[in-house]
Amino acid sequence: MARLVVAANKQSFAVIPESKSAEQKGIESRNIVDALEEIGSALDQQANQLDDWREHVIQLLLKPLVDEETEDLTGEEYEQSTREQDEIMVFVQVLRAAIADRLATIIGQKNFLVDHETNVAIRLANNGDGPFPEKLLRLYDLRDAIKPPFVENDSLSSLKGVVSELRGLSVRLRHDASTGSVRAVTELAIVTKLLKLAQSQQAEQSKAATAMEQETERFTDTLNARLDFYRQLQAVSDMVGEYDGPVDDNALELATRSEQALQTKLATAESKHRYCKFCHCH
Repeated sequence: MARLVVAANKQSFAVIPESKSAEQKGIESRNIVDALEEIGSALDQQANQLDDWREHVIQLLLKPLVDEETEDLTGEEYEQSTREQDEIMVFVQVLRAAIADRLATIIGQKNFLVDHETNVAIRLANNGDGPFPEKLLRLYDLRDAIKPPFVENDSLSSLKGVVSELRGLSVRLRHDASTGSVRAVTELAIVTKLLKLAQSQQAEQSKAATAMEQETERFTDTLNARLDFYRQLQAVSDMVGEYDGPVDDNALELATRSEQALQTKLATAESKHRYCKFCHCH
C-alpha cells in the first residue's frame, strides 16, 4: 500500500500513449493503413475508459482504513468498507479483462486464462453470486462495448499483424523496385515509413499495457492487505468484550491478565499492518 501512495503522490502510474496517424498511404498499402487507423481509434477509445477505471480503483484503495480507535464511529463504517472492498474486486476483474483485450489487439494473441476467469465471474454474477454481481455485469457490458476488434487469424485486426503485412509488402515492393518499377519505388518509400510507424506503435502500446498489467497486480496486493487488516481487526474485536463475572480481587487479577493478553494480540495485529496505518496517516 505504501508503494501505491508513493505512486499516487508522484503520479507515476502507467501512461497510455495516443495512436499516431499515417501521413501517407499508397495504392497497395491503403487497406493496411485503414486497418492501422481503425485499430488506433479503438485503442484510444478504450484508453479513456481504462484511465477512468484505474483512477476510481486508486481512489478507493487510498481511502483511510477503519480503525476501532478512530473517533466518531457510527457503526456503519465496517459495512461501508465491505461494500468498497467488493467494488474494488469487480473493478480489478474488469480491468484485467480489458487490458487482456488490449494486449490481444497489440500482440495478436488472446489471454485464455483471463478469458476463463471472466466467464466464471460472469456466470457467478448471473446467479447472484460473487462480489457486487450487478456492478460486475454492468462493467463487463461496458468492457464489451469498448473492446478493440481483434479477431483470431485476421492479421489486420492487430498491430503485430499489421507489422507483418507491411513487412511482406515491403519485401515484394523491394523486389519490384529492383527490376526498375518506378511505381514500386514510390510505394516502397511509403511502406517503409508506415512500417516504422506501426513498429513504434506496437512497441509503445505493448510497454504501456504490460505496465498496466503490473499495476493491476499491485492493486490486487493492496486489496489483499486491506482485507487482511480487517480480518485481523475483526478477530481482535470478537475476542474483546465487557467483563460480566464476579467482582472480587482474584477475578480482577484474572481480568487484568486477560486484558493484557488481548492487548498483546492487538499490538501484534497492529504491528503486522503498521504500513497500512502509515499510509492512512500520510
